[in-house]
Amino acid sequence: MGLFWREEGGTITLFALFFLVALALVGGLALDVMNRTAKITRLHMTTDSVAHAAMHARRTMSEADAIALALVVAHQNMPIEQYGTVFLAQDIQFGTWSSTGNTFVQQSGSRSSVRVTPRMTVSRGSAVPTYLLRLSNGNAWELASETIFSQTSDPCLSNAFVARTEIRFNSNNHFEEGLCLHSNGSIWLRQNNTFEDGKIVSLPDLNNLDVPGGSMAGNPGLSKAVKQNTIDLAFIDDLPQTIAALTDSQSDKIPSYITSPVVLELSAQDVDASSFYSGYIPHVTCAQNGGTLVIPNNLVLRNIVLVTNCSLRFGNGAAVEESIVATTSTAAQSIRGSSGARFGSNQGCEAGVGTQIITLGGMFFPAKLTVNGAQMVAAGTINFQANASMSGSGASMIADVINGRTNVNVGSCDAPMENNMGRGRIHPVRGN
Repeated sequence: MGLFWREEGGTITLFALFFLVALALVGGLALDVMNRTAKITRLHMTTDSVAHAAMHARRTMSEADAIALALVVAHQNMPIEQYGTVFLAQDIQFGTWSSTGNTFVQQSGSRSSVRVTPRMTVSRGSAVPTYLLRLSNGNAWELASETIFSQTSDPCLSNAFVARTEIRFNSNNHFEEGLCLHSNGSIWLRQNNTFEDGKIVSLPDLNNLDVPGGSMAGNPGLSKAVKQNTIDLAFIDDLPQTIAALTDSQSDKIPSYITSPVVLELSAQDVDASSFYSGYIPHVTCAQNGGTLVIPNNLVLRNIVLVTNCSLRFGNGAAVEESIVATTSTAAQSIRGSSGARFGSNQGCEAGVGTQIITLGGMFFPAKLTVNGAQMVAAGTINFQANASMSGSGASMIADVINGRTNVNVGSCDAPMENNMGRGRIHPVRGN
């Protein structure tokens, strides 16, 4: 019996057994933690992708369609067959983001921000299973993620001349503080154009600024205003879809001043001054593309959405206020005004719905064009002659080419126009 207690044979085997058990416990715990880390990393990355996809889709799609597309992205990255149900439609909410208060407020119809809050839970059948921890009743990890993406418009789209290919101005033009002159291609200027402090003249490549003799000295303030910048103008390519949406009274692109759910289908030959009712959407068709719709002398279009395939000619004294006028005509002068044509109303620096003039072609205006809080967007060239005036909230021209002449006076204002177009930079503002 004494020999039994003094026998030390097999001690190493017993120690190895305890060591193996401890190693298995540590390995099992490590496996659980590694599995959780891998899953939550995948969840965070997918959440960001879904938010970005939702914001991008929301630029041209309805809220429901944008959510549907975002869910496709979610399921491509985290297939239900492999991960269970992680993302639901209710997890994707559009709204507004306050950078000062760091708060998100859900708001139906918003295009400015999106919050995505997926869950990997037992109730959804997507909790992350454990291996070791289930021995202590920890059957699964429940994970959650949250990210908020917002769309910030380039300030140069608010009060600006912005071109995709080229901007041209002759001489003796005055550009006030706060206004932008931007081209993603080139800018051509002659002498005596004055740029006040706070004015921005920008291009991706400053070598594409063409001034007489290569010197900025002949244009006061230009040297201080010049900077490098690129602006996303891809929304110009989306103009066909934008215009098409304006013929659907249920589209979220329809402004708040439209009170009738009826789209008035009209033939150009039957249109007169009485056809343009405030609160309605007249859809005017020319029998052949290239036909012309004349807006009668002294007629003011107010609080309407006019959509047409015709070229538009504005008679003497005709004007557009707090309305959208859009044509699918691709003619070089698909929108043409008489001398003194006026777009928008002078409301100073007050925010509002603004006026939007949109064409798949170009615009031409003789002398004394007035733009007050109106946005002019053309897939082609905007050409305007001497003595133009552009001021007020959101006043801007955006086109492939902008061709201005002399004695143009341009002011600026910070108040936003809620219906103005412009594609902002999509970026995260909060996330795990």
